[in-house]
Amino acid sequence: MIKSIFFWGGVTTHCYELAKSISRYYEVWAIILPTKQKREERIPSDLSANVNLIKCENIDDIYKIISKRKTENSLHINSALKQGSLNNKALKILCQKGYNVFSLPQESFQTQGLKGKINAIKWFLYLHFTYRKKIKGYGLTGLNAQRTFKRMLVSPHKLFQFSYITFPTKLEVTKKNNTIRFIYVGAIDKRKNIIPFVEYMQNYSSQQFIFDIYGSWTLDKLLIKKISNSTNIHYHGKRDYKEVRNAMLNADYLILPSLYDGWGAVVNEGLQSGCKVLVSKDCGASIFPLIDSHLGYVFDGSKLSSLNGIMKQIFIEGPLSIENRQSIQKWANNKIHPDIIGDYLNHIIQYYFSSAPHAIAPWLDTSH
Repeated sequence: MIKSIFFWGGVTTHCYELAKSISRYYEVWAIILPTKQKREERIPSDLSANVNLIKCENIDDIYKIISKRKTENSLHINSALKQGSLNNKALKILCQKGYNVFSLPQESFQTQGLKGKINAIKWFLYLHFTYRKKIKGYGLTGLNAQRTFKRMLVSPHKLFQFSYITFPTKLEVTKKNNTIRFIYVGAIDKRKNIIPFVEYMQNYSSQQFIFDIYGSWTLDKLLIKKISNSTNIHYHGKRDYKEVRNAMLNADYLILPSLYDGWGAVVNEGLQSGCKVLVSKDCGASIFPLIDSHLGYVFDGSKLSSLNGIMKQIFIEGPLSIENRQSIQKWANNKIHPDIIGDYLNHIIQYYFSSAPHAIAPWLDTSH
C-alpha cells in the first residue's frame, strides 16, 4: 500500500499544485533541486504546510531522501528521462533499487525529420534496455505522446493520459470593449514559432484587435524589430508570473503556435482564465480543443494559412461574451482543476497498487 509520495523537482508552478492536491490522500514530499536546475520564476510563493519540503544538492542527499520510507510504501514521481541532471541520477538510483516510479507529466519527444528518426531509435533503446524499463507508469501529455510511446512498444498497461497542473484564477470576468485581445506567453524562439505568427497577424492590421506578447529568449531583438511599426501588437518582455496570469484575464484568445511542444501548460492557464485557445496541432495540449470545440481551435503551426478560416470567424464574432468565458472557466474547474487531477492521480495509484478499475482522465470523461 502506498503511503508516501515524493515529487522530484516538485516545487514549480506546473507541478506543485498537484503535490498540494494529492496531500489530501498521502504524506507528500516535494524535493527542491539546486537553483541552477530550476527556473526561479516558476517557484510558487504560497507553499503549503501539508507538503514536506526537502533539499537535494548531491548524490548523498538522494540516498538520504529515498531511505526515509520503505520501498513498497512509497511512490516517486520523476520524469527526468534524459541524462545529465541530478533528477535523472535520482531516477536511475530509484529504478535500480526497485522503488515504485511514475514518470509524469511525461512529454513526447520530437519525431519530425531526421532528428525524429534518430530519437525514435534512441528512445526505444532507453525505454527497453536501460533502468528506465523499471518505470511502473507514464502519465503522457496529450495524444502525440500517447502515439509516440505506443510506437515505442511500451506496454499499454503502463500508459495513461496526464496534464501539467496550474492553479485556477479567482478574479472575476468583467465586461470589455469591442476590441479582440490575443495573448501569447512563452519563449521568443524558433520552436515556439512566434515570429512567423506575428508576421501572420500583421496581415490583419486593419482589424480591431490587440495582441500582447509576454516572454523572452533568443529572438527578442528580432521580434522588437518586426513589430516596430505595429500599433496593435505589443511586446512586454518577461514579467512577473502573477502579472501575466492577470493579463490572461483580459484576453479573449490565448495563442500557442509551436512547431513542437510536449504539452504547453500555458493552455491550461488560458482556459482557467476564460480564454479560448488557438493551439498548434503539434502541442500536447491541443487535446483540449480537439475533444471539446467550444474551448478553441487547432491549426497547423507549420502552415499558418490553415488559420485563415478560423481568423475570419473570430473577427466576425468579436470579443468573447461573459457567458462564453464563464463557460470555459467552468469547464476548466470541472476538468483540470488541481484537485480534480489530484483525485485522478489517486485513482491511478489505486489502479496500479490496489486493483481498482482503470482511471479515465477527467478531460476525456464524457459521462458528466
